Amino acid sequence: MRHYRDFMRGVVLLAFTGFRRRRFARLALALLLVVGVGASLAALSAAWKTDHAYPDYLRRADVSQLVVNPSLATDHLVDVVRTTPGVDAMVSDALFAATPGESGPRPRGEVEESSTAVLGSLDGRYIDRDRPVVHQGRMVRAGEEAFVSVDVAVTLHLHVGDVLPLTFWPAAPSGADAEALIAPLGVEHLQVVGIGVFSDEVLPDELYPRQRIVVSPDVAARYFCLAVQPAQDDLRTLDELIPTFFPPTCSADARFFSLSIRGGDAAVNRVLTTLREQFDSESLRLPAALQAIDATFSAIPSVTSEEANRIQVSLEPGVTALRLLGLTVLIATVLLVAISTHRSARDMETDARHLGEMGATHSQRTLAVAIPIWSTVLAGLIGAVVAGWLASGLGPVASVRAVVPDRHLGVARPLLVGVVGLALVTLTASTMFSSWRATSGPRLEPRPESPGRLPDLMAGGGNVSVALGVRAALRGRGGGDGGTLLALSVAAVTIVVTALTYSTSLADLVSAPSTYGWPYDAGVVVNYGFGGTDVQAVSTTLDRSDVKAWGIAAIDGTASIGSVTLPVVADVTSFGQLGLTTIKGSLPRADHEVALGARSAALAGVSVGDVVTVETQFGQRDATVTGLVVMPAVGSLLADRAGVGVGILLSAPFYAAVVAAGEAAAEVDPGTFSTNAGSFVAIDLRDGVDPAAFVKSIRGELAGWDPSASEPLAYSRPVRPAQISDVAAMRSAPVLIVAAIIVAMAIALTASLDRAARNRRRELAVLRALGYTPKQVHATLRWQAMTIVIVGSVFGVPLGLVAARQLWRGFASGLGIASTSNVPALAIVAIVAGAVVLALVAAAAPARKATSTVPAEALREG
Repeated sequence: MRHYRDFMRGVVLLAFTGFRRRRFARLALALLLVVGVGASLAALSAAWKTDHAYPDYLRRADVSQLVVNPSLATDHLVDVVRTTPGVDAMVSDALFAATPGESGPRPRGEVEESSTAVLGSLDGRYIDRDRPVVHQGRMVRAGEEAFVSVDVAVTLHLHVGDVLPLTFWPAAPSGADAEALIAPLGVEHLQVVGIGVFSDEVLPDELYPRQRIVVSPDVAARYFCLAVQPAQDDLRTLDELIPTFFPPTCSADARFFSLSIRGGDAAVNRVLTTLREQFDSESLRLPAALQAIDATFSAIPSVTSEEANRIQVSLEPGVTALRLLGLTVLIATVLLVAISTHRSARDMETDARHLGEMGATHSQRTLAVAIPIWSTVLAGLIGAVVAGWLASGLGPVASVRAVVPDRHLGVARPLLVGVVGLALVTLTASTMFSSWRATSGPRLEPRPESPGRLPDLMAGGGNVSVALGVRAALRGRGGGDGGTLLALSVAAVTIVVTALTYSTSLADLVSAPSTYGWPYDAGVVVNYGFGGTDVQAVSTTLDRSDVKAWGIAAIDGTASIGSVTLPVVADVTSFGQLGLTTIKGSLPRADHEVALGARSAALAGVSVGDVVTVETQFGQRDATVTGLVVMPAVGSLLADRAGVGVGILLSAPFYAAVVAAGEAAAEVDPGTFSTNAGSFVAIDLRDGVDPAAFVKSIRGELAGWDPSASEPLAYSRPVRPAQISDVAAMRSAPVLIVAAIIVAMAIALTASLDRAARNRRRELAVLRALGYTPKQVHATLRWQAMTIVIVGSVFGVPLGLVAARQLWRGFASGLGIASTSNVPALAIVAIVAGAVVLALVAAAAPARKATSTVPAEALREG
C-alpha cells in the first residue's frame, strides 16, 4: 500500500511538473484540438444538416408522394383518382384566375399575364398536408386570410399583418379571346397571416416566376366549382359544353390532386401508370366534341421523390466540399496533435527515468507520462465539442436553408460520436504508444551526425547544406518525425490539388451553358409551355439577318419507358439541329429514334443502342436509343420538366409519326393534334449580336406567337437548372479546403523545423565550430523544409489529379453531364511555388534561433 501511495505521489508530482513546466505547450495543444476538431465538427455538421434538411422537412410537413394535374377536372374524375388502387389518401387544391390588387373590367389577356398563382383548398392541402415552410407568421385557417410565398412578399412589399386585395376573375379555357373585356367576380381584402416557401420551390427556378398565394378555405369556397362530367353521347357543340367546365361565376382555372401513395416512393410509378390507363379510359367516355380537340384527361405529374433527388444532386458539390473540408481538418488536426503528444512524451523521459529510480514499473512510468498528455487531449476535445456545438448554428447551406428558417444549435449524435470518438481513440492510442516508447530503455534521442563524418563531408567539396538538409528531411535526422512529416506533406498537397481541380471543374461547368443543356443565345417559352405556338408568326419574326438558326420544341407532356415516366422534349421544327450536347452516341434523327438524359437512362435501365417502347399521350411507338443527351431545363408550368440528365428527346420524325398515329386512333382530321404544336423556341444568333438587345427588339412581336395573344416569356441569358444555380452558389466551398490545409501545413512545418533545429543543435554547433557560417546554417534548414515540400508535390500532385478526376466523374455521372474534368495547370504550378515559398518562410525562425545559440553551450548540452 505504501509503495502504491509513493507511486501515486510520484505520478501526481510528474503530472504537476509536466503541466507547470509545459503549460504553454499544453495550452497550445488544447487550443489546436478546440480549433481543429471544432472546425471539423462545424463543417461536417453543416454537411449533415444540408443533406438531411429536405427529407426531414418532407416528413415533418407530411408532403405527399405524387401530385397530378389532370388538365381537365370533373366530379367523376375526382372519384376515379380517389379510388385508384394504391392511393392511400387524397387532398386537392385549385388554381384561381385571380390577380393582386383591386381592379375593374380588364382584357382577358392582361389577367392571364399575371405571374402570381392564387391557390386554395377545401380539403386541407397546405394546411394538413403539403404544409409550406413558414418563415413568418402561420398558415391560413379560416376567414379572410392569405399566406404568401417569399417571392410575393418581396415583389409586393408585404409583411405579416398587411392587407392584400385580390381580384377574382371568371376562368376560361386556353385560347379564349384575349381582347375580350371581362368583369371581376369579386374583390377580397385578405390579411397576410404568413410568409414562407412551398415544398416544390426549394430549388431556384429561372424558367417561371415562383409567386404563390394561398387563400383560406372560406375564400376558396366562394369561387370554386367542379364540372359535372357530361355523358359520352352528349351531342352539344364545343361552345355549348364550355359553360359546363367554366361557369360564368367560377374562378377555378385548374385542379391539382395531391396523393399519398400506399407503399411510398417505390409505388409511385405503378400508381401513375394506373392513373394514366384510367385517364385514357375515361377520356373515351367524354363527348365527341371534346375528344375532337384533344380536350381530354391527361395525368401531368409532379413526383416528390424526383424533386428530392434533384435537390440532392444540386447540393452534392457543396455537401462533398463540406465533408472533405471537415475530414481534412480532422485528419490534419489529429496528425498534428499525435506528433505533438509524441514529442511531449519524449520530453518527459528524464522525469520518467527518475520515477523508475523510485521503483515504478514500466507500466506505471508509461501511465505517469500519459496521464498529463491525455488529460490535455481530453480537455481539448471537450472544448472542441463546445466550439462545434456553437458553430452548428450555421445550419444547412445553399437552397435548403429555406426549409430550416429557424436554425438551432446542435450536432447530430452519430456525427458527434463518430468525430470525437475517432479523435479520442486515435489520440489515446497515440499517447499510450508514445509514452510506452518514451519510457522503454535508455534515452532514444537521435544521434547527431558523427563529428568525424562532418569534416569529411565538408572536405569532399560537395554542398554540405544540401546534403544535410535533404538527409534530415528524408531520414528524420535530428527531428525524429521525418517520415510522418513527409506523409503529411504528400497528403496535404494531394488534398489541395484535389480541391483546386474539383473547384475549377465546378466553375467551368457554371460558365459553359452548353454543358448543362443551353447551347442557345436566346429562348422563348410560349403559353407557359402548354403548346399552341404559331409557327408562321415565329418564322416571320425570326426571318432577319442577325438570326443564324432557330427551332421549336414541344415541352408539354410526358412519356414512359416501362414504369419510368420521363418529361418530354420533342423536336417540332429544326430543334435537333441546334447542337444539344451529347454525352454518348448521337442525337436522334429518324422516325424510330430517341435520346435520353443520362440519369433517366440509368433509371429506365437502358443503354445506347437499345430498342425500347415509348408510351406517349398520343400512343406508343418503338424506338432505338441513339444517345445520352443533356437537355435544357424547360417544361410546362407546374409540371415536371426536362433538365440536366433528365428527360427524353423525341426526334422530329418520331414525334410527327406518333402524333399522326394518335390522330388516326382518335379518328380526327390529320393535323388536329399537331397544328401549332410546340412551345419552346430556341434561337441561335450570329456572332457579335447581343442577346439582350435582340430580345428587346422582337418583344413587340412575341404576343403574336401565343394563341391567347399573351406575351411569352423570353430569355436573353441561359436558363440554368436548379442544380447549376446551387453549384454556382457553392463553387467556392472547396477553396476553404485549400486554405485550411495551407494553414495546417504551415503550422506543422514550422513546428517540425523548430523542433528539428533544437534537436540538431549539437550537429549544427559542430558545423559552426568547423567553420560553418550562419548563412550555411540557414541553408541546411531551408533545404530540409524544401525537400519536405518537393517530395509532397512530386507524389501529391499526380495523386490529387487522380482523386479529383474520380471525384468529378462521380459527381458528373450523378448529375448527368460530361465527366471530363479540367486541370488548372497554372494554379497547380502556383500552389507548388507557393509551397516552396512557405517552406522558406517556415525555416526562417528556427534558423535564426539556431544561429543565435553559442556553439560551446550547445556542445556542453550534448
